Amino acid sequence: MRIAVISLGRRHAWALFGKELAEALSERVSVSYIGSQEADFIPEICESLLVHTGKNLWENFFYFLNPLSKIRILRFLKRQNPDLIIIPARHPWLLCLLPLVRTKKLLIIHDAMRHRGEQSALNDIIDRVLIRYSDVLCALSAYTQALLEKRHPKKQSLFLFHPVFRRYQSIEGMPPPEKIPRKYLLFLGRFFAYKGLDLLIGAWKKLLPLFPDLHLVIAGTGPEKPAKADRVFVIDRRLLDEEVAYLIDNACCVVLPYTDASQSGVIPVAFARGKAVVSTKVGGLAEQVLHGKTGFLCNPDQEELSLTVRKFLELSDEEKRDLALGISERCQKWSWEQFVERLLSLL
Repeated sequence: MRIAVISLGRRHAWALFGKELAEALSERVSVSYIGSQEADFIPEICESLLVHTGKNLWENFFYFLNPLSKIRILRFLKRQNPDLIIIPARHPWLLCLLPLVRTKKLLIIHDAMRHRGEQSALNDIIDRVLIRYSDVLCALSAYTQALLEKRHPKKQSLFLFHPVFRRYQSIEGMPPPEKIPRKYLLFLGRFFAYKGLDLLIGAWKKLLPLFPDLHLVIAGTGPEKPAKADRVFVIDRRLLDEEVAYLIDNACCVVLPYTDASQSGVIPVAFARGKAVVSTKVGGLAEQVLHGKTGFLCNPDQEELSLTVRKFLELSDEEKRDLALGISERCQKWSWEQFVERLLSLL
């Protein structure tokens, strides 16, 4: 079987997902790769085509209008003659590429709907076109698959868990330049309304008098800024992978106070570092965190979240070792090897 991976995303998570997917597939089948020269990550496989997609908005617009790169991609696909094209994430170029390609296409869906605070008319258009011209839709949670089946009943769909990134399992943590507290809970990711930062701050205020040596670290960037509160430390910038690894390694746990979610890439990153997760049970998050085995779940409520975090903080050493064992087992089930094996078996 010959597979082509088209991963034109330049920024970190999208590029990393495409890179590790292509490398994992290449261990089983013949793989060719099409990606951006400006991407943060590029797979180490022989058959690849890298094209300029731009480093900023103006360059992106220029290269989008330039037809030469699209022609190169179409010619490359014709030479490779793949049996299947896998698209790990949306990209504007695919609007004009997919309608011209007759090869069977599989689109990986990270989010089946727009969440509160991240509405985008352009992304809605891109998603509609990509779904229309894709033959198979791959969801990363059963929750997302159910939404896809309801909205696109004529499309073949399948469901696979978001794999644990190999990079986060192997890199060495590096402390950020900011002075980090010794004992802290960690929120990590983009600051959008649906991420529940207001819910987190409300729960945190209930924990403050109970744990006088505990802090809350909120790390990431985005349009929503967390409210100020005592012993809350905010890192408002894009983090290096090594800094992410360090922050997770030294946290008590990772907290996801989301009010809505299809699934989360933060959870497998936390598991890759062996860290438990306290999460609200919304969308596909309840599928990713096994209550009492890899972390704890609660409803998106300030009181419940504070009680659940407290429950985690008061665990015995033996109970924490059981969680670590559960996370290790989860990482094995969520490996790229398992992802590829199940993907190939379902096609």
